[in-house]
Amino acid sequence: MKRRQNCCGGCNDGGEEVETSGTTTTTGSLCAGVRKQAKGGATGEGEDDDIAVDTTPLLGKKNSDGDEEAPWHKRFTEDIKRTYNTVWNEENRRWSLITATLVFQVGFYAQNVLVYGILLPEQIKSIVGNQDKARVLGLTMFGTSFISIAGPPIVGMYSDACKSRYGRRTPYMAAGAIINCGGLLAMGFVKTVWTLELAYVIVTFGMMMVSTAFNATIPDLVPADRYGTASGIMGALGVIGFGIGTALGASMHSLGFQSTYAILSSITCATAFITLVSMSEPSSVDSEVKVASWGQFLRDVVNPFKVHDFKYVFFTRLLVQMGVFTVQEYLNYFVGDILLLPGYTASKETAILFIPIGISAFFAAVIIGGWSDRIGKRKSFLIWAAAVISVLTFVVGFVDNFYVVVVIVSFFGVAMGVFQALDYALVCDILPDATTYARDIGVWHISVMLPQLIAAPVGGLVLSQFQIDVTKAAAGEKGGYTQDGYSVLFSIAAFYFALAAYFFTYLRDIK
Repeated sequence: MKRRQNCCGGCNDGGEEVETSGTTTTTGSLCAGVRKQAKGGATGEGEDDDIAVDTTPLLGKKNSDGDEEAPWHKRFTEDIKRTYNTVWNEENRRWSLITATLVFQVGFYAQNVLVYGILLPEQIKSIVGNQDKARVLGLTMFGTSFISIAGPPIVGMYSDACKSRYGRRTPYMAAGAIINCGGLLAMGFVKTVWTLELAYVIVTFGMMMVSTAFNATIPDLVPADRYGTASGIMGALGVIGFGIGTALGASMHSLGFQSTYAILSSITCATAFITLVSMSEPSSVDSEVKVASWGQFLRDVVNPFKVHDFKYVFFTRLLVQMGVFTVQEYLNYFVGDILLLPGYTASKETAILFIPIGISAFFAAVIIGGWSDRIGKRKSFLIWAAAVISVLTFVVGFVDNFYVVVVIVSFFGVAMGVFQALDYALVCDILPDATTYARDIGVWHISVMLPQLIAAPVGGLVLSQFQIDVTKAAAGEKGGYTQDGYSVLFSIAAFYFALAAYFFTYLRDIK
């Protein structure tokens, strides 16, 4: 017996009858709405022919005796699964898994903005006071920079050669997350500069381990023609973390240091756990990659710099991060000394300032990453973004009105979102060897860590030359450092960004 089955109850798109061994199987022609979603996947490409699926309804299905074959709820569940597999195709499911794998970016950026931008400056100010806050903050950053510079290539080398049934990245991410979260909890209890420095070393070491392994997940998981999309996802997730860190920073005075660090530690652990579970790395027990000797390692570390574009990707990122670290560590002080409004604390007002940056950066990252993949261009976006950031940073240094600064940083966020969208895509585009991804990305990651060694201490020395009435500052009024000091500081940062815009033009293979 043959019968014709429509695709769905809401259309008249006819089905196709097929008879096999006396049993009729219906292969329906998908209606236009479902067909459009089933074709192509994330690239938007697909064939024009109909996609054959089994559309025989499970609800009310009878066997040869006219009896139901299974309880209704089981048939309903199977119907839902079949619809999911048809509409939410394999390509989309793969990208949802990749997104879940990259969720740690939320915890990384929440920690980055909260610890660097708010908590650490506030803790140091509470310990040493207004007079020495910039100098001590610069020295604290300097003390951990050696770990951040030497650590990533070494951890990357061991991660690339890791032989584990859990994969190459998972063991280092798990260990690093545990160390980092423990250090965050410890930072909530410190009372002196040296104990704060010790706890911060632990935090930095743990984050170095987890981020080095984590950064290698994009080239491990993503096709080369989708690096921009994946990098854009990382940028968008980073902005979400940015927002979470900002919200915690605004509540810091009511929560206290201990509770704020405990919440941040929980967020870091939760996002790391989601990433580790989602990765499902294949076993690397049979990996043939071996740990190099130290002599060979030192020779291999410079190998990426033999690639023309790697040199300029490294150097331009270094310049951008020099600009970021020149002002980021002292933004809280800038707000408290120059922009503070009546009834607000510096940390709360700084958190508010991050909101427009985060919102504009989020939309820029979401749009630019995929767009750059589709048109095959990245360099023009980066030149434009660096130039805009340079101009805006220079202007902010001469403004003493909080509301004007809010407007300016909204545009700053758009340009910074472009960097977040293309940051990882750039280095993934030029990685020379799949067996040493983590090591080579670790070398590239030095371009983020080296500015902590240079830019933050230099910024502290610059500001320390522009102190004003310490008694007034200690009394809680506007004080600490002069507008001229911040104008010089922001001008230095603007110069770094301008140099980055210029040297982006030297990229040869990246269009």
